[in-house]
Amino acid sequence: MHEFQNKWLNLRESVDRNSRNQKILYLINNFYKNNSHIKIIDLGSGTGSNYRFLKSRLSNNQYWSFVDISYQSTSFFKKNIKYSSKIKKTNFKIVDAINNLNKIKFNEYNLVTGSAFLDILPKKWFKKFHRLNADTEIVYFALNYDGNFKFLPKHKDDKKVVNIFNKDQKSDKGIGELAVGPNCTSIIKKVAVIGAGPSGLSAAYFLALEGVNVEVFEAHGFGGGMASSTIPKFRIDDMLLELDVKNIESLGVKIHYNRTITKDYFDEIRKKFDYVYLGIGAQKGKKLEIDGEDSKNVFDQIKFC
Repeated sequence: MHEFQNKWLNLRESVDRNSRNQKILYLINNFYKNNSHIKIIDLGSGTGSNYRFLKSRLSNNQYWSFVDISYQSTSFFKKNIKYSSKIKKTNFKIVDAINNLNKIKFNEYNLVTGSAFLDILPKKWFKKFHRLNADTEIVYFALNYDGNFKFLPKHKDDKKVVNIFNKDQKSDKGIGELAVGPNCTSIIKKVAVIGAGPSGLSAAYFLALEGVNVEVFEAHGFGGGMASSTIPKFRIDDMLLELDVKNIESLGVKIHYNRTITKDYFDEIRKKFDYVYLGIGAQKGKKLEIDGEDSKNVFDQIKFC
């Protein structure tokens, strides 16, 4: 397994830090707001950039375990680690998290983290990781390379350079198998959610927290479903619903509005996605089967709203 040089890892740290999605941290902190502490395991910890970024941004007391294959990087990190009042315990493990993933007891942790890690891995690793982390609350892998970047100013050979770089990203990184490279984000399961009501948005939110690629298809031009269109505004404010939708979108969830799902369109979605979640809500009102309910100006609860 190739080991990255400490000098190079330190050189890129400030750029990596500014590239992270800060909204995800808000969602993680909100998820653990009732926890007195959380246990975190950081895969491919290197010189500790992930720890340095997260330690002051996580609200809870923290117990950290750091996993890396490199004695050089681990020794450097261990020697230079800085603590705060929220850091209750740290430990370092020299483990090959690529070939010996089963040696890690993921059920002992609340949060699994990693940084700039997924693109160097072989495809089979993802299946093993998913199986071992079936009960993990949150998996947070940051800075995953998806093959898209641009040069400024533009040059006629830009595309050629991108193709060469992406080809190298897919090469064997000393593991014995080809890496997924820029395909690391698309290799994760894709789920289509039909309906952007409370059920569909909740499903999209928790799936996205687990690292699943999610796209939502909504027939109307807004999200929230019945909560947005029928519940009085003094009960649920539109601004709060919009904030919820924006938080979900900040996790990378794509929401397609004004998409009526016909049979042909549904068949097309089924071909493109691994799974489909139906959160279509109540489409018809339930009759009470009492005298007069079919009279003029008498409506069921759906039509009335």
